[in-house]
Amino acid sequence: MTLPRKGSRTVVVDGVVYRWKPSPMRGYAPPMLALVAHEDTLPANSTLEVQTWERHCSVLTPNIVESFIRGAIARGWAPKSKGTFRLGPDQAAEMFPEGYFTPDEGNLARRTRAGLY
Repeated sequence: MTLPRKGSRTVVVDGVVYRWKPSPMRGYAPPMLALVAHEDTLPANSTLEVQTWERHCSVLTPNIVESFIRGAIARGWAPKSKGTFRLGPDQAAEMFPEGYFTPDEGNLARRTRAGLY
């Protein structure tokens, strides 16, 4: 799947250009947000889909996208392979940039897995 240039953005991670786009996921309570990304080549190879709770991340910034891409690669995503690599909200909660959450939010990944959100 190739993302259209209109409405999508680019981010450079370790010298490689990736195209990405946020996508709200309807029908979930609490609401979820998905990031869809792939290496900016034609034709596109593997697609990355990262799902996160909208409460944790209502806006995706390039810094967050970069962290998600690096985290996905560390978890086995091969951008040059075929298919879709999906990461759920539990895994996404562990990939946010250092210092993204305030100290009073505590251990976000643990609270997410416990169903407190």
